Amino acid sequence: MLNRVLPSTVVLCAALLWSVDGFLRKNLPASHTTIYDLVWPLSAVLIDWLIRGKTLSLAQIIGAIILVSSKTILTKENSSE
Repeated sequence: MLNRVLPSTVVLCAALLWSVDGFLRKNLPASHTTIYDLVWPLSAVLIDWLIRGKTLSLAQIIGAIILVSSKTILTKENSSE
């Protein structure tokens, strides 16, 4: 059953992500879009950790902290404009 559901789920998620990415590219500055594009791999790592129980390496944890911090700074910068 999982073998039938997984491919369709992957296709639907990819279509959703591409749609969101296109929207962001049209409505945000390039500096913000670049940081938001880095969230997709982070979400894959976090989903792998939640579903499959894979542990995150120290480099992944540090990268996630830097990415989330950058995103937070850009969000605050965007709201103050």
